[in-house]
Amino acid sequence: MNESRDNPNNDLFDPEAAIRLNRERLRRKFDDADRNRLRWLVECRDLGDAFDADAGVFFVECPDDAAVEQLAARFTDDNAYNRILGIFDLRKPLDEQRVGMTREEWLNRAKPEID
Repeated sequence: MNESRDNPNNDLFDPEAAIRLNRERLRRKFDDADRNRLRWLVECRDLGDAFDADAGVFFVECPDDAAVEQLAARFTDDNAYNRILGIFDLRKPLDEQRVGMTREEWLNRAKPEID
């Protein structure tokens, strides 16, 4: 790790600060995605950036179920770098969703029947 590049202040990684930062980022991204009439917001983590100030967390806006399915297929439990942290339904209030659906919950959810 290049400490001067990854952490210019040479501070120790602060997981509590990363959690606070990402909770606020989640709220902003959720509001933006909702305003843009998307369907899902997926919170992910790049383990290669785990000790950055944001702990490697990034967000993917998904217009439909198929986009989430693609992420779930790529970000498997044995993926060495990327993980899904939570899948958020933009049709429900964020505060009611706690940490969102897990990848496993997404894959095992009851899917609407198509006639």
